[in-house]
Amino acid sequence: MSRPEEEDSLPETPGEVEGKPEVGGGILDDKITRRQAISRMGGVAAVVVVAAVAGAGGYYYLSSQGAAQTTTQLAKSLNYLGNDIALGQQAIAEFNKETGGTAISSTSVDFFTLAQRLASSGGQGWDVGFTGRIKNIIPSGSIASIPVANLPRWVSGTLETLIVSPETFLSPNYVKRFNALLWKDLGKQLWAVPNIWNYDSVGYLPEFVQQQESGGAQITLDYHTLYDPQWKGKTALQDEGFTCFSETANYLNANNQLNVTDTVTNLTQQELASVQSYLNPILSSGQVKAFWSDFGKIVTLMSTREIYAASCWQPVVYFTRAAGTPAYYARLKDGPFFWWNGDLLSSKIAPSSLSAAYAFFNFQMGPWWAANTAHNGYGVADSLASDIKPYMGDEFWNWFFNGTATYEPISQITTETWKDHPEFQSLSPRIQQALFRPDLYFPTGGTPRTGSPDPKGNVRDLGSTAEKNKITRYFLSPDFPDTPTAYQNAFSALKANIPA
Repeated sequence: MSRPEEEDSLPETPGEVEGKPEVGGGILDDKITRRQAISRMGGVAAVVVVAAVAGAGGYYYLSSQGAAQTTTQLAKSLNYLGNDIALGQQAIAEFNKETGGTAISSTSVDFFTLAQRLASSGGQGWDVGFTGRIKNIIPSGSIASIPVANLPRWVSGTLETLIVSPETFLSPNYVKRFNALLWKDLGKQLWAVPNIWNYDSVGYLPEFVQQQESGGAQITLDYHTLYDPQWKGKTALQDEGFTCFSETANYLNANNQLNVTDTVTNLTQQELASVQSYLNPILSSGQVKAFWSDFGKIVTLMSTREIYAASCWQPVVYFTRAAGTPAYYARLKDGPFFWWNGDLLSSKIAPSSLSAAYAFFNFQMGPWWAANTAHNGYGVADSLASDIKPYMGDEFWNWFFNGTATYEPISQITTETWKDHPEFQSLSPRIQQALFRPDLYFPTGGTPRTGSPDPKGNVRDLGSTAEKNKITRYFLSPDFPDTPTAYQNAFSALKANIPA
């Protein structure tokens, strides 16, 4: 899927109607460009190069290994190879500030092709990287393992259970794959430092799909909504066979329509053929309007109401809201899938850059990063660290992890965060909740509110971590199937039958 032209056009006409609104009636009549989407995401979706080194003097990185401690002056720059969602201008500037002048030169590659780029690099041309598909990178020789002893923030008791104890919510077949992707040596050496994690689901427009998310209180949709004939030509899937087949296999397996030998993310040839046969008549009918890989493209399609429901990342929902179009992230009947993405260490990194690389890893476990990336629904590896909750504040932290309501009612929040659009104040609470923006209500570094949860406040879509775990059946990223060529061939054959 090609990237949209990066034009700077942003119509200003707001609009919202319930029931059957006219397409294009939102704040974006036309489209949001990739550049606009990236700039709005702030800390998690900008592609920049920080060329200047701020300030003078040295920043010293403290490394603890048992009782011994050493200090090393950081390198003045790092080369970063990743993706738009992984690192943004605000984060690069904050890292530069916290380290006293270490700059980051960032190169962005499409998420679904990034792993191939990293695996084929041999570790050349970059110092730290990012991936959501690590399986084929591990044997490539492009990355070095990361001793947890070199990560001051990797402390037992502060680490997210989802990361270090996947057996608490995943079945044994998934746990085996999960640990093989995370650990070179269980408990001692990592293949990647998890920098973001979440649960992926279906985003939808409640103006058309007449549902309302209420945290973990109730199931709203199932994955088959994307294949429901009433939404023909108004749905979207991700443009990757691995994701598409895995999500569909999970739905079929949960509803006793497919037996799976190993995991829904690693289908046998026969299982893959069964999923392909299920999807073929659906897709050939024109059910799915778009397969997306570009973030700006899917935000455009949902913001302009060309798409009513999509398999997507949670930031797509938040950016659709930022465009003035109400959107929800569904609590699915057969569950979302859990995932984590991680930071990599190049096998060819210069010794003089190692200390800066480890400082970067720890930065992406720190309180600023935790608060900023939470605006996109993403958590960090050490969510229980003593400095994260105070930085975020009780309200934000509990809203994010425990599914509790905001201290202000949604009517007040709407008035405060949509000052340029007073017409939003007359919308129903169901639609106002679908316009809630955590980046505006919980600004990074802002003074935390005091108070208590309001019964008419906003609760996080899908609910608390514990409530999501109850309905989560599998994880996807950073895995990849054992037979990727078979997946690609099946996906290509499937898309070949889609009407023009």
